[in-house]
Amino acid sequence: MHQLFVICFAILLISGASSLANCPSGCQCDDNTLVVQCGEGQLDVLPIALNPSIQRLVIKSNKIKTIDSSIQFYAELTFLDLSSNHLMTIPQRTFAYQKKLQELHLNHNKIGQISNKTFIGLSAVTVLNLRGNLISELHQGTFSPLAKIEEINLGENRIGYIDPKSFDGLTQLRILYMDDNALTSVPDPVIFQAMPNLAELYLGMNTLLSIPSAAFADIKSLTRLHLKGAGLQNITHDSFKGLEAVRVLDLSDNRLSRIPTLSLSHLVRLEELSLGQNDFEIITEGAFVGLKQLKRLDISGAIRLKRVMNGAFGTNTNLEYLNLSSNKMLVEVQEGALSGLPHLRHVVLKANGLTTLAEGLFPWKDLITLDLSENPFACDCRVMWLRNLLLAKNGTSDVVSEVLCEFPERLRGDALKNLNPILMGCSQTDPRKQALIGALLVGSAATITALALIIYRCRRKIREYLKGGIWGNSALGRKEREYQKTFCDEDYMTRHQHHPCSLGIHSTFPNAYTSHQGTTHHYGMCSMKINDINADNQKNFQQLQVPTATILNEKKHMKSTASIDDSASFVMHMKTGSNLTVQKLNHYTKPQFMSSTAAVGDSCYSYADVPLVHSVAGNEQRQTQLRLTQDHFNQQLRYDSTQDYNKEINNDVLDSNYIYGNTHYSMPLEQAMRSKTPTPPPLPPALPLRNGLHNTTGRHSFQAVQNKNNNNKNHNTMRNFH
Repeated sequence: MHQLFVICFAILLISGASSLANCPSGCQCDDNTLVVQCGEGQLDVLPIALNPSIQRLVIKSNKIKTIDSSIQFYAELTFLDLSSNHLMTIPQRTFAYQKKLQELHLNHNKIGQISNKTFIGLSAVTVLNLRGNLISELHQGTFSPLAKIEEINLGENRIGYIDPKSFDGLTQLRILYMDDNALTSVPDPVIFQAMPNLAELYLGMNTLLSIPSAAFADIKSLTRLHLKGAGLQNITHDSFKGLEAVRVLDLSDNRLSRIPTLSLSHLVRLEELSLGQNDFEIITEGAFVGLKQLKRLDISGAIRLKRVMNGAFGTNTNLEYLNLSSNKMLVEVQEGALSGLPHLRHVVLKANGLTTLAEGLFPWKDLITLDLSENPFACDCRVMWLRNLLLAKNGTSDVVSEVLCEFPERLRGDALKNLNPILMGCSQTDPRKQALIGALLVGSAATITALALIIYRCRRKIREYLKGGIWGNSALGRKEREYQKTFCDEDYMTRHQHHPCSLGIHSTFPNAYTSHQGTTHHYGMCSMKINDINADNQKNFQQLQVPTATILNEKKHMKSTASIDDSASFVMHMKTGSNLTVQKLNHYTKPQFMSSTAAVGDSCYSYADVPLVHSVAGNEQRQTQLRLTQDHFNQQLRYDSTQDYNKEINNDVLDSNYIYGNTHYSMPLEQAMRSKTPTPPPLPPALPLRNGLHNTTGRHSFQAVQNKNNNNKNHNTMRNFH
């Protein structure tokens, strides 16, 4: 029996050897390399007449539906690829004679189930590829015969259930693909305990939603973790605890609303990070703090990303490659966002919404790869530096993309490097000078605005300072204002034009006076209080009043008349008592008119300086008059005819006060023996005279200077001290 078997086997070998010369249609058979490769042919079963010594058999993209017993004749195989066929099942112990097989590729078939007996005999296999099949469950001990397995690819299946002991014994496993399956959570940590040397784990394209705390803590040697498209919405601060050895992390195509800065900070050895296609809008300052070894960063396809802030990559000083492409809403990359990156050599900013870029973003001249295409750039002076950079890199070995203009309309579609400063509207091509000019303009505007604001707020103080402190004597101004304010407020409001006969010093305006018929008129006259005079004597005094022009013109040439003279002679009378022999009168006081008056000349004069004349004989009450003449102003004939003078005044005596005043001080007195004037308006507060005798608010102070006896009569002369 044994001899019969040997004979049969020899016949098969001979027939197989002879068939090497007859390679199946669509296959390439190399007897020297012992490799048979069948392309896209019409094979539906494994060829049985191939050289039994072949080591590599590749039958891809055919119509093989099962692996029959013919595979037993190729015991020398080390590599078998049956991918992209129609395999639906793998019988048990199919590979029992493939003791030397190292790689088995059954990917992209229709295998729906595998068990712990499917891979019996594959003790030397290091790579098992079952990607793209219909496997839905992994039972206990499924891969236990694969003692030397290093890589298992179970991606693109329908796996939703994994037994915790399905990977038992795979101590040599380094790469595990579980992506694009039906997992709803990260596999149980017990599963990873069976593969302590696992270096690469692919769990993307599942529906994980979240990563539990310390989910990968038992995989100390993991260097690459892919969670792309895992539907992650939340990553806790210790989700990556224990993954200090990870070099590559892919978190792209998830639903992260912010960059998980705290979770990432544990990955101190991370060199590559992908965060594109997430939902965060801003890359904040220090977003990747702690990732000091980061060299490649990919944030592409983030449809909500709008802004990259200053210092976003400030701690990632080893960054060499940066991809910020296809972020349609990215319109701003702040000038300090990429500062402090001395090793940056490759920058991809393709297909964003950028209209301009700052020259100080990073050292552009050190770049090897620069892609700024498909951005709506505004070709103005702000990107003149970029145009110069593109010209400088033209003809070099650097990979620099074409930059086209989007704005303004007249330059749309034009290449930036082909434009000149005139077309770009730049009169000053040096951006540093532009910045300097802009800074000067802004500073000047700010200074002018500040000065205007200060002047506006301090306008009152400045006005007072200019009036009193620089161009005028403030003290003198106050004194003049005090002197000038001798009118009542009503007088200032109602005073008329200057009288034609005034001396140009004061205005002539109507005041209160008493008419011939005894009717009293008031025109805003300020009534002043008589001080330092007893009540009995105060009754003998009345306020001075100014006659109007009508009364002044009625009687011009009357002399020695007994009637009251209200004409322009400005005759002032006063009534005194017998006890009032020589009385010092306040210059606001108006004595009443007496029965006799003195004639005054027709000439125009001011009644500013008025000698006050009165007489007292015994206890008899006498009438007193005050006369002004042109001679008084000429100071030639003060009192010409003593005899005539004595007749007119009837032994009247000059009062001791000599009145110097304005028109509102020297006014005709009321007629004697007539009704008193109505009660004057309220009096302003009185100011003390310089001699300390009386109070006054007027412009001048009066003082009795000396008493002289003139023609055996008592005459008191008053002088005005200014």
